[in-house]
Amino acid sequence: MDLFSKKIPAGSRRTYFMDVKQRDGGDIYLLFSESFTNRNGMEERSRIQINKEDLQKVADGLEETLNHIRKELKINFY
Repeated sequence: MDLFSKKIPAGSRRTYFMDVKQRDGGDIYLLFSESFTNRNGMEERSRIQINKEDLQKVADGLEETLNHIRKELKINFY
């Protein structure tokens, strides 16, 4: 079951999606998806599923990675 969905357009050929879903047993998980048009004009999609018990670990890792990009690599992306 879908609980929340966020579509993130990223240019003319790429779109990201973040979907919070719930299994029949009640557990939730986060599904990251990327949809893009390849060089042959075909649509491709890739997905990563993050289970409820790993959400904080992934959030912490993302925060650490973004801080490294900003502070160490001196790349401003916002």
